[in-house]
Amino acid sequence: MSMLRGEHGSNGRKGYVSMAYRQLEAIPPDWAQRYAAVLTDLDLTHNKMTDLRSLAPLVNLRTLVLDHNGITTHAKLPPLPNLQTLWVNFNNISNTSVFISNLALSCPKLQHLSLMHNEGVPNMLTGATPQAYAEFRHSVLCCMPGLKSLDDTPVTPAEVQEALRIYGRIKPIA
Repeated sequence: MSMLRGEHGSNGRKGYVSMAYRQLEAIPPDWAQRYAAVLTDLDLTHNKMTDLRSLAPLVNLRTLVLDHNGITTHAKLPPLPNLQTLWVNFNNISNTSVFISNLALSCPKLQHLSLMHNEGVPNMLTGATPQAYAEFRHSVLCCMPGLKSLDDTPVTPAEVQEALRIYGRIKPIA
């Protein structure tokens, strides 16, 4: 398992660790406790993560990559108060409204979110219309108006304003 060396991660970047392609279902508790204070960026791409509670000690995370796991609509991230970037591409999220509501509570500082290639995200490659994707973006932005980018596209002030006009500010349900 990749370990931090001092305060530098597996690629020499301070606070960064890649635990990609490890078939992990959870973060080992002793590892999470040991590195929680210094770990800021974690890549868990291509694992078997479905239950995210093992991430709870990692309150200093700023970037978390969970692409290609088994994350579903009802997976709840524990409170990660410093998380700014989250990628959950290629998972099993079928209802983005439920997922986003939970996410908004857990990650109040989130600025960059990518949900591409999940069942609940309209995809023009599979026949969704540009209008359906715009509606999806608006539904996310009314819960998380502080996002700076969603999927691979920057969020504009006009887009946030339009989302709030259509839906109002939706407060996450605890």
